[in-house]
Amino acid sequence: MKTLRETVEIYKGRKAPEVFGEPQSDTQRYLQIEDLRPDASIKYARDSDGVLANNDDVIIAWDGANAGTVSFGLAGYIGSTLAILRPKGRDVYAPFLGYFLQTKFNYLRDNTTGATIPHVNRNALEELALEFPSLPEQLRIAALLDKADHLRRTRRYAAQLSDTFLQAVFVQMFGDPVRNPMGWDIVELAETFSQKPQIGSAVPAQETGEQIVIRVGEIGENRDVSLGRCRRLTLEGKDLERFRVIPGDFLLARAIGSEEHLGKASILQPTDEVVVYDSHVMRLRFQQTIVHPVFFLEWLKSKGGRNRFMQRAGRTAVQFNVNTEQISEVAIPLPPNNLQLEFVKVANQFERLRAQQREAERQAEHLFQALLQKSFR
Repeated sequence: MKTLRETVEIYKGRKAPEVFGEPQSDTQRYLQIEDLRPDASIKYARDSDGVLANNDDVIIAWDGANAGTVSFGLAGYIGSTLAILRPKGRDVYAPFLGYFLQTKFNYLRDNTTGATIPHVNRNALEELALEFPSLPEQLRIAALLDKADHLRRTRRYAAQLSDTFLQAVFVQMFGDPVRNPMGWDIVELAETFSQKPQIGSAVPAQETGEQIVIRVGEIGENRDVSLGRCRRLTLEGKDLERFRVIPGDFLLARAIGSEEHLGKASILQPTDEVVVYDSHVMRLRFQQTIVHPVFFLEWLKSKGGRNRFMQRAGRTAVQFNVNTEQISEVAIPLPPNNLQLEFVKVANQFERLRAQQREAERQAEHLFQALLQKSFR
C-alpha cells in the first residue's frame, strides 16, 4: 500500500501567454479544464516556461467548479487550473492511477479548500493510498476499464448524433422557421391556445404531498417530463384545478437564472399521478387541431424558433424570464394539421428509439462504474 505522496510528483500549471486556434511554429497543444473531456476543441500555445504534460502523466483539475476531475493520455502545456501527477517510478501505470482517482472524485470534492473557488486539497490528495499490483496487472485492469469506458462513450456519442435527426426531418417537412420558404400562414400563439397560458403555483415543493409537482429541473431533458425525480406538494379546491397538468400540456421553463435553459420544455404524457407545476414553469394548452404540442416543441428547439422566442423574452437583475403576454405574442408558421400529424408519427417513432438509446447508455454507464468500483475495492 502506497500513498500518492510516495507515488507521484505534483506540478501545477500556468496560464500560457500566447494561445492559438491552429498550430504555429514552436507551439504545442494547450490543455485546460474543458480538454479533460473527449470532445474539446484543440488549442495550441507557445510558452518557453510552460509546464508540459506527457502521455504517462495523470492530469487533474485543481481549481474551479470541476476540481477533482481526472484525465490521462494527454500531452501539452497545462493551464493554471490544472496540475500534473507524474509517477516517480516505472512501476506505476498512469491510466491505472487515473482510473483509481476517478473513483475518488467525491472525496476530493468534499475536501476542497477555498471559500469561493474550490481548490483540490493537496494533503487530502497526497494521503490517498492504493495497493499497486504488478505492472502487467495494472495494464490488464486499465485495458478492461478502457473497453468499458469506450462503450459508454460510444453510446453517448450515438445519442448526440441522433439529436440532430428530428431537426433535419422538421426542416425538410416544414422549411426554415424564419425564412418560411413554404409560405405557411403566420399566426401568433395566442390564436392557437385552448386556454390562456398559466404560471404555476408558488407553494414550495415538499418531500411529501398529495400531488407530484413539476419544476424546471424535470423538463427539457427529453420530450417527456421526468416524473421519477419530482417532489410533491398538496393543493386543494380552486388551486388544484388552476395548477393541474393534464396529458398533452406543454410545460415551459419561464423564469431561470441561465439564458441557456430559458424556454426548455417537455410535454406531459399519460400518468396515474395527479400532477401540478411550480411558479418557474408555464403551462401552455394548445388547440391540437391547430398546433400540435410536438410540432411546437421542435419549432422551439430549432435555431430560428429559438431566436424568435428569445426576442420576446426579458431579463431582470437575477434571472431571464418570459411572461404570458410575451409568449402569446410569439409568431410561428402554421402548416396544415395533417402535415403536423405526419411529423408527430415520425417523432413518436424517434422517441421510442431514443428511449432504447438512453437505456443502452444507462447500462454502459452502470457497467463502467461497477467495473471501476470492483477494480479498486
